[in-house]
Amino acid sequence: MKPLSQCLFSAAGELPYGQKYYHISYTFEISKEYKVLEVLLEYEPEKRTKPPKDLEKEVREAARTEIFREDPQTISDLINLCPLKNLINLAIKGPDGWRGEDHKFLCRREICLAEEGSTPCFSNGKNLPGQYELVLHVYAVFTDSLRYRVEVRGL
Repeated sequence: MKPLSQCLFSAAGELPYGQKYYHISYTFEISKEYKVLEVLLEYEPEKRTKPPKDLEKEVREAARTEIFREDPQTISDLINLCPLKNLINLAIKGPDGWRGEDHKFLCRREICLAEEGSTPCFSNGKNLPGQYELVLHVYAVFTDSLRYRVEVRGL
């Protein structure tokens, strides 16, 4: 049986459609050393199944400026890449520096920070007392809105 954990920090919010290249930073204090920190990021909905009305204009401009294509078939192919997945990742900094960043864009992500056996993409190390920072990197919100929640628990 897993030992009971203590909630050390939690936050939630909502982001609108079209939000992109936006960073949300949360700082909080941990008063004692914990053997394991569990960090949860979850958001919903995960993806949009129908393209938004203004997508064609955005795709046309992005194709023109980023891949230097303007032909109708390329634009159509890009638009039909639906479902469009919301893109958010999580970075964590502890009192002794950055612990890592997750780039999997999963709508539910559980991260473990420990001296040994931390989640891949995150460094092993002691979970010292002091100030921690969680940074949500919002690359794109394609749904009408997106609700998220982050939580840190100590064991």
